[in-house]
Amino acid sequence: MYRECPAVVLILIGLAAPTLLHAQDTAQLFLRGTGRIEKGDIDGGIADLDQVLVADPNSAAAYFARGYAYDKKGDFDKAIADFDQVIRLQPKMAEPRYNRGRMWEKKADYDKAFADYSEALRLDPNNFRFCNNLAWMQATCPIDKYRDGKLALENALNARKLYGGDHWRIVATIAAAYAENSDFDKAREWQERAIKLVGDDKAATDKEKASMRSRLDVYQANKPFREPIAKSP
Repeated sequence: MYRECPAVVLILIGLAAPTLLHAQDTAQLFLRGTGRIEKGDIDGGIADLDQVLVADPNSAAAYFARGYAYDKKGDFDKAIADFDQVIRLQPKMAEPRYNRGRMWEKKADYDKAFADYSEALRLDPNNFRFCNNLAWMQATCPIDKYRDGKLALENALNARKLYGGDHWRIVATIAAAYAENSDFDKAREWQERAIKLVGDDKAATDKEKASMRSRLDVYQANKPFREPIAKSP
């Protein structure tokens, strides 16, 4: 099931194989650190990954995992610095650019966010998450100059095609794109579909379900949806 969450990228710990597996204790420290992060012990996980990077300063996996941890901690500048290192070590890898873009978006640096999202999609054009995320920003960004209803709809529909079916996040993006194009009948139709889908998703939170319902109210008022302007902590 599609989840818009950077935690999914931790499956990329295969990155660690060339550098970590030469030392069993370091590999175990890496796994313990990522495990701690997933369980909510962010500081403990970061401490473990700090030690991994002392032993192996070229571990892209450790930088990536620590960047993810700093994101959860709300320290976006440190997360960006770690994703910078992953990009330096793995310049053709799309995921760190996508995640760095998420950090720029949270800091309301939309120029850099769009640049990273676009580059991530260029590097991995068949990734439905990248396509959907870019479409969402093109449809809902609070700054006028970054919105493009036509491209938002194209990317959202392509994300649905790449996903191979309907997921409420993608369907909701399609609704937002229609709203940005002032086609509110279509926006309401797709948002109602998103509400049904999120209701059937056992992994969806109450907050996510409420968000889908409240968004329909916006379209019923013949208004496009806008994300609030991000504020850096």
